[in-house]
Amino acid sequence: GSPFQAMHKVSPDASQCTASAPWLKNDPRVPASIPQGEHVQLSVDASKAGDGSLLATATCNDEPIDVLVEAMKNSQSRVHLPDVSKLGRYSVEVKWSGRPIAKSPFLFNIVECLSASDIAASGEGLVEGWSHKLSQFMIHAKRKTGLYQQKLLQISILPVARGTATQKNKGAAAKPSTSTP
Repeated sequence: GSPFQAMHKVSPDASQCTASAPWLKNDPRVPASIPQGEHVQLSVDASKAGDGSLLATATCNDEPIDVLVEAMKNSQSRVHLPDVSKLGRYSVEVKWSGRPIAKSPFLFNIVECLSASDIAASGEGLVEGWSHKLSQFMIHAKRKTGLYQQKLLQISILPVARGTATQKNKGAAAKPSTSTP
């Protein structure tokens, strides 16, 4: 009979889901580095993805870890990782109705957080340097394990030409060299 009404349901489209977090980078192949002890979460917007459900899984060094998914209003969700205290490689895979969302899996590393008292610098390059001459100094970082890591930095100091904004940003160039134990 007439009039005829059809029920319309939008098919799920995982590619329309977006994830955001302060630690997410533009290139998903480059893992972020997050200091140990930070709370890790990401927000997922599925408002344009159609009808579906969100599933998140995570690993640390290829071992499964706990994940909490918090449903918010308007097809928004938060994915929480309650325990990221272990140093290592983490991966969070987020799926919408069984299909990975854009840029999933999300990769990051939990790294040791050093305080200023754990870091020291030494060398002639910190005391004096000459324009257009290579200068070098060492950065020493004491790890919580008690081991020291050293990095030799070589810099060349270039004179700053006054007058243009672009030239003012060309003050010094730093080039890391090989690290020594």
